This record gives sequence, structure tokens and C-alpha cells, in this order.
Amino acid sequence: MQIKLYIVKQCCIFEIKKLLMTYFTDVKERQDLKSKYRKLSILNHPDKGGRLEKMQAINEEYNLLKHTFGMFSKDLRNIKIGNFVYVNKSLCLVTKVEEKLFFAKSYETDRVAMFDKTTGYGLFNLKIRAYAN
Repeated sequence: MQIKLYIVKQCCIFEIKKLLMTYFTDVKERQDLKSKYRKLSILNHPDKGGRLEKMQAINEEYNLLKHTFGMFSKDLRNIKIGNFVYVNKSLCLVTKVEEKLFFAKSYETDRVAMFDKTTGYGLFNLKIRAYAN
């Protein structure tokens, strides 16, 4: 497992490969999810010259997102990848969920931050807070 540490302004971002959304991060609506999947499938399918591992990763991420993308969780403790949250009135997509943390990417700034599931506050920046709805 590879861990990279980025410092962006006042916020630290951890990227753990394979557990973070990578192929569908720019999708903003549920209907765009399927069209993005089809485009990625055409480009990366092994029968068309693509790599099998990459296609499997795309399939895994799509299958995870197709049931949860664009939904708001009622409680931050039950949040799933693909759910939407508001962070300081900005719409964000949840890109990774751990036992006590979740990662959310802002559509406005394209920045990713980590949040505590119980309080909703940012881990390295207490000025930001996530809300389920």
C-alpha cells in the first residue's frame, strides 16, 4: 500500500491508492455515471487493447457507485462512497470511507479533505464541517 502526503494550503490530504475513487471523480450527476462508465469501458476493455487490471478497477468502482452515487446519507456515521455531503454550504462527493473517517471532494474547488464521522469536522482544519443534509 502506498501513501502519499500532500499539503494544500492549510489542509492535509492522504491518498491511499486503490481505495480512493479515481475514474469517476468528475461525474456530477447520476445519469453521467453510466455514460462515463461506457466511455471508459470502450477505451480500456481488454478485447480492445486495454489492460485487464485497469478494466477490473473501473468495474469495481462503478459497481460500488451505481447504488450510492448522488444520495444523501441521513447520518454521517452511515455514509458510503458516492454519497453527497455539504461542507460549509459546498456540495461534495464522498470518495473514501474508513471506520472513523471519510474523505470528501468539493465540486467547487476540487480539493479533498478528511472528516470525522461522529462530529463532521475536518481532521486538519476545524473551520470546515460536513453535513449529511
